[in-house]
Amino acid sequence: MKLNFALLTVVVFILSACEKKVLQYTPIAEVENLTKLTESKFIGIDKYDDHLLAHTFHQIFKSTDNGRTWEEIPKPSASINKVKFLNKDTIYLASTGRIYTTFDGGENWFSKKTSGTITDIDIYDGIAYATSTSSYSESYIYVCDGYYWTVIFKGDYVSSLATINVLDENHIIAAGTDRVYCHDGKTFKTVSLSGLNIIDSYFTEIEEGRLVGYELEKYDPDVLTHNIRDFFDKWEFRNKKIKFYKDSGKGVIVGEKTILKRSDDGTWVYLYNSDGSTIPYNYNDFVFLSENVILAVGYDGVMSKIQL
Repeated sequence: MKLNFALLTVVVFILSACEKKVLQYTPIAEVENLTKLTESKFIGIDKYDDHLLAHTFHQIFKSTDNGRTWEEIPKPSASINKVKFLNKDTIYLASTGRIYTTFDGGENWFSKKTSGTITDIDIYDGIAYATSTSSYSESYIYVCDGYYWTVIFKGDYVSSLATINVLDENHIIAAGTDRVYCHDGKTFKTVSLSGLNIIDSYFTEIEEGRLVGYELEKYDPDVLTHNIRDFFDKWEFRNKKIKFYKDSGKGVIVGEKTILKRSDDGTWVYLYNSDGSTIPYNYNDFVFLSENVILAVGYDGVMSKIQL
């Protein structure tokens, strides 16, 4: 796929409080908290057609009816950093020192030893990509075409390589504390961002607008560093995940007592309760159930169906 201009949005954790000058505010339509499946903190959620997986560090819950009913499924005796669908039967599980794969929806799991802790997995065209960071201060990017995982990149020091996002085989971003690795179709380039903790990223082919990222053409390191520095000086975010509905311009960011929505004109707005109060929940991840409905999960087992 030819990429003429991409918008990459990077969510950054910043401690200093700053005035928000650009974002607007609008009431949210509805927040419906579903029956609790667990008291533990949800780490993530993933979706494939009507199949969903929501997980804590030690439990996986599965739905086959778009989130109406759930059941806990078997898992390996390992902590869970991420679960990701390849299809409704093939699921990847990221853990410390291993990637696990099931081909039967979670009944049986097979493991592959890796270097360090697997932190994130993304899928493109039936191929899985994963990031890891080892105790020896080295970072790795893996690719899996079926069962076997292969290292395609070994990076320099990074405290935590937290996210990988794949637009196509020639456009890959892996990012974490102090580092962004950009693949331009030939090789990975390293951009040093001292003091920034990048916790999520997302590609879209939308040309206009940006929130917490930058417009990026041919992965120019000077442009990349400049725009993130501009963001660092102006914004405070403790947000966790950003996603777009079917790679359209409709985007959502969730985080600690925060939901942001990208409007049709490209601007971002804070969503709040109809009574004017802020969203009282700390969300870690979400999926789109439809164009205007998301299912968000977070602390204390909270699972919210949210009408945007």
